[in-house]
Amino acid sequence: MKKPLTHIAVVGFVMFALLFGSTIWVQYVTADSLNNNPLNNRRILDQLARDRGPILVDGTPIAYSEPVDDKYKYQRKYGSENLDPRAYASLTGYYSVVSGASGMERAVGDYLSGDSDALFYDKVGSFFTGEQPRGAAVELTIDPKVQQAAWDGLGNQNGAAVAIDPKTGKILAMASTPGWDPNDLA
Repeated sequence: MKKPLTHIAVVGFVMFALLFGSTIWVQYVTADSLNNNPLNNRRILDQLARDRGPILVDGTPIAYSEPVDDKYKYQRKYGSENLDPRAYASLTGYYSVVSGASGMERAVGDYLSGDSDALFYDKVGSFFTGEQPRGAAVELTIDPKVQQAAWDGLGNQNGAAVAIDPKTGKILAMASTPGWDPNDLA
């Protein structure tokens, strides 16, 4: 009678140890990679409640957050009156509840959302003032005239164009076709 109880106790202990070990693994070892996964919708939902910083080209926003009256609080918008969002889509990418993030929205997402460690003092200030944390603006080296020329030059042909300043290495234009409107995904 003692032997079966010992086996049950050992099996129960092993199962508990495996469960405890897997919990530790998920909560501590892989937590950062799970949290930073671009398809992690919980993080995106949390960030949609923040005023995400704009992506600027020559001081003009090509991606910005606009306040809305729903559970997300902000809607990401692309383009402006003078700038076609399709011409900049390969640069900005998109920021979406459904699809995650791509392009600059993903590459500099920590700055845009205000989560970057470089924005530590801004976070501390927001904590003490009680203000909602805001994202930082990101200025690109793109020249709007060169970008528009690259976009227009591609026309209806499939392809891509990149213009780089050879002295500084700055990217002056980066366009690809066929184009798409990131507002459709945001």
